[in-house]
Amino acid sequence: MRLLTANKHAISGITKTNALDGRPFNIALNHLCRCIANVNLATSMATGIIQAEHSIKIEPHMDLDYMGEAFLHMGQPPLKSNILFMSIMITNTPFISKG
Repeated sequence: MRLLTANKHAISGITKTNALDGRPFNIALNHLCRCIANVNLATSMATGIIQAEHSIKIEPHMDLDYMGEAFLHMGQPPLKSNILFMSIMITNTPFISKG
């Protein structure tokens, strides 16, 4: 879990730095923090996956179209405004930090 947290903070920092560096060139940058979607890689989530306490539970996941809609939404504002960060998550996910 520490590695996941470190990676999330690294990507957030890179996003902020690049967004500031791009301002003089009228470059807008954004970051979509996603959750578990219905893709081939996540098929084991629907049948159950081992948890930290060694139990097996079904992980909530969402349709990939929802993430696509969020991605398109982030590109809608004009260059004078920007959605720097957006988190899309499953409403009934057990922890806010997941995804």
